[in-house]
Amino acid sequence: MRYGVVSCDVTTEKSIEVGAELDGAAITLRHGQRPVGFVLLPMRRDAKVRRIDVASLIDHATAQRLCIESMRAELAAPGGLTACGALSITVAICTKDRPALLERCLVSLAALDPASVSALGMFEILVVDNAPTTDAARSVVASHRGVRYIREPKAGLNFARNRALVDARGDFVAYLDDDIRVDADWLRALVQAWLAHPQAALFTGQVLPFEIETKAQLLFEQRGGFRRGFERVVFGSERAGDPVYPCSVGILGTGANMTVRRDAALQLGGFDIALDTGAALPGGGDLDMFYRILRSGRRAVYEPASIVFHQHRRDMAGLRRQYRDSWGTAFMAFAIKSWRTDPPMRRRWSTLIARWFGKQGTHLARRLVGQHHRPATLIINEAVGGVVGILGAYGRSQRRVQRIARNVG
Repeated sequence: MRYGVVSCDVTTEKSIEVGAELDGAAITLRHGQRPVGFVLLPMRRDAKVRRIDVASLIDHATAQRLCIESMRAELAAPGGLTACGALSITVAICTKDRPALLERCLVSLAALDPASVSALGMFEILVVDNAPTTDAARSVVASHRGVRYIREPKAGLNFARNRALVDARGDFVAYLDDDIRVDADWLRALVQAWLAHPQAALFTGQVLPFEIETKAQLLFEQRGGFRRGFERVVFGSERAGDPVYPCSVGILGTGANMTVRRDAALQLGGFDIALDTGAALPGGGDLDMFYRILRSGRRAVYEPASIVFHQHRRDMAGLRRQYRDSWGTAFMAFAIKSWRTDPPMRRRWSTLIARWFGKQGTHLARRLVGQHHRPATLIINEAVGGVVGILGAYGRSQRRVQRIARNVG
């Protein structure tokens, strides 16, 4: 089940050619540098026509964004980014025993738009090696000039994220997963979002697929992937039309592409080390930080032009674990923690949790009558994970990380 992952500029390209051995195409539509749409287009392998008309991919929503981008381009001042001497950024890559992925991520960062880097007051790349079993990551970093390396001995992603907060030299820490590749304009778009909203404490960006080579990766994208739309959105303490906001923080984005104001994150106590702990509870830490930033009265900005490409899990077993452990157990552990620690939001959290389980039931019922594309095993896994999350997962994780902290010192 292979889809070609391609990008096209709708202002200059009239058609796209798709390889004969592919089952479809995952197409990012751009207007110049800015993304305006994403299309998953299945194709028969025996199809004689492998050239896609770009105009046929533009739906009503994409056409509206194209009009907006055209007006923005006409109104924009000539030249590149204004010098941003007040903005300093540390890119933090938290990694563990994945040197090949780390190498690819660092290579993509080296190809960033040089004008965007030079416009900043300070820009650095920091690799946090989380409880490694080998020196492979250190060797990778040594081959990249100017990249800093530190080792965090306590196993757990949020231990590593907090270590980056402490050791970062920038006022903002841009967290990237090691299994992503940044777009050449990722930094430019992030800086532009900051220029428009310099008081925001959190910036998130678009996450598109690096590849779609397997059924598991296609199913992930058919669910929506990590995509959060193509309009810049500013989030505050309330959101019209969303009665469970800010509990519904998943709409902000994901930790694979998030930038936090360093002093704000430190004032909030850093990332919760009982979330994103690894295999036992692989998630929730990013959502928890998003939620606490919003509840502190600070603003967040989702910038779709700040793109990274993520390598999704390739096998069905890995996807089933993601549904159960990340989207089920970890999400519900974060929800229960927030319900307990934030009494004014308890009614909204109770409503969200009830809706979450109701949605799983609806999805399963639709699947049983053939009206849902997702396999029943994935839906059941997510629901089971949610039950595990409610039944004490967060408390168990707290005790586990306390032992880690004591044993490592």
